[in-house]
Amino acid sequence: MYDLSVVVLARSAAPTQVALSYSGVIDEGRLRAGISELGERSGAQIGGVQIRDTALARGSTQVATGGQFAAPGLISWETGALPVGAIIRSLPGWEHMRMVFIVDEGFPFSGPLGVTADGFVVRLVSRTEAYEYDVERMTGRMGPPGEDVPLGGKSAALLPAVLIGVPPGLVLGWLLCDRRRGVRGA
Repeated sequence: MYDLSVVVLARSAAPTQVALSYSGVIDEGRLRAGISELGERSGAQIGGVQIRDTALARGSTQVATGGQFAAPGLISWETGALPVGAIIRSLPGWEHMRMVFIVDEGFPFSGPLGVTADGFVVRLVSRTEAYEYDVERMTGRMGPPGEDVPLGGKSAALLPAVLIGVPPGLVLGWLLCDRRRGVRGA
């Protein structure tokens, strides 16, 4: 279902570790360049990069690229902002990504929750034991030039759904959006 799965293990007592797994083979040089770009975009100190192509399952002839690396400084413990934008803009060769952040209990999470911007749709789909995102690369234009929301922003319609729960949150989000439209039209 996903072209790329990324797991970020960030514990305050140990350096942040990143593991990634593609559904197919990715050029190693291109992937190394993307990992390096992630370090530049996020300020993380990338090290110990290991990339390998292996069979998807035991006895399978289908091969896929996987990798892992250390990334101290990737997670901002002070702000609680997760580097979703830096990861999706840096790593190559995907259209649909699953991204999971496993952090210490009490992490001061500040987002992002969900946003459509810069050619990506980002949705926080779980925040129980880890922060799990579903990210899709969009095709075509997202709207008029200059209308994009920065990727760190929050979607007002999805915010109640994430905070309250999907059915009541969607109703509240719908009411808030409907109310805002009424105010603009007045």
